[in-house]
Amino acid sequence: MLVHRCPWCGEKIPFLKSLVSIFQMYRDPSTCQFCKKPYKSINRGIKFILSILSIYCVAQVLGSVVVFLSYHKLEKKLFVFFPFLLVLLVIAVLCERKPLGRYVEKDEETAEKKIATVFLIWESNKEGLRFPNLSVLNGEIFPACFLNSEGKPISTPICVVLENLKWEKGRRCRCTIQVVLDEVSEEGLFCPGNRLYLYHNRKKIAEGEII
Repeated sequence: MLVHRCPWCGEKIPFLKSLVSIFQMYRDPSTCQFCKKPYKSINRGIKFILSILSIYCVAQVLGSVVVFLSYHKLEKKLFVFFPFLLVLLVIAVLCERKPLGRYVEKDEETAEKKIATVFLIWESNKEGLRFPNLSVLNGEIFPACFLNSEGKPISTPICVVLENLKWEKGRRCRCTIQVVLDEVSEEGLFCPGNRLYLYHNRKKIAEGEII
């Protein structure tokens, strides 16, 4: 599973911290332990809570049906926990699929970020991500290394955020990217023809070209 990264500094956020950020709708946002800046789940809010409640209701109905169809007392006791286990599993999967975004107050100004359009080809299952078109969502952050049109490295690893993903046949997609760190200059990186490699857990998962 993907480990989400801080939208301010690009450091990895532990799963439990990501889980907490999902439910902090009306409280202070979570804070990155590295850069001390606030972040939030991109897809949080009342719709997410309602979806969880709907899943819980469905799980309760399924659990009741299973208990009704079971004949042994031991099985009944075991299946009572089925709805709760199902809900916990679904929540864990959903939270893993929710990238993190910056939390900014309404009157707070943020620096303008340059945007580049990229054509990406994702590595095969053995070397890369399994089903990237399902596991990679808008707002996901990956470390990237940039190369010029001649294939020479022009940067150290820099975290970038992927947005506006449009998938094509095979393991190919077009998207826009932004550099995560505000203090890192994009000058010379986003030139058409430049290439980049995306990494996850220190393994190359995709190769792309600035278009």
